[in-house]
Amino acid sequence: RKKGIISVLLSLCMMASMLPVPAAADAVTLDVSKGHIEITATGYKAAGAASETAYTGDYVITGASTDETKYVTVSGGTHTITLRDVNIDFSNGPQNGDDASRSAFSIESGAAVNLVLSWDANILKSSNEGAALRVPEGASLTVSGDGTLNAQAKHYGAAIGGANKESAGSITISGGT
Repeated sequence: RKKGIISVLLSLCMMASMLPVPAAADAVTLDVSKGHIEITATGYKAAGAASETAYTGDYVITGASTDETKYVTVSGGTHTITLRDVNIDFSNGPQNGDDASRSAFSIESGAAVNLVLSWDANILKSSNEGAALRVPEGASLTVSGDGTLNAQAKHYGAAIGGANKESAGSITISGGT
């Protein structure tokens, strides 16, 4: 009887080892509280790095910031990015000037992001004219996962979409709250 139980357990272990491992397990984790994060088509720059680190896999973004110099930009490529307990809040930032249109998380035209929500406390808040999660015309966003995103625009931008006087790109929400 022991041999039968051991045989079943070994079979289950072998079957489990053949299941695909989620991509996020091998993802690069970047902390926005340490500085601006820019994800390009070929890599990333984080926390004021002078040069880009070559990388084309998945990303996990963590951290909190109320500093207008600490935000996320995706300037090119197609990426899967997981938000894990992120809080970027510019709602008390400048009301005028260039920083007034700053977005907490911006996907530039030509870039595409699959944004996976994996935590219940993800918060993105824009400055006066920015979008909290900026997706301008020519950019693409798909939101998935089982976490929560609280996206808020202060005055003139969208919570998710274009900034002040800017058309929105393609937005698909297939998961999350």
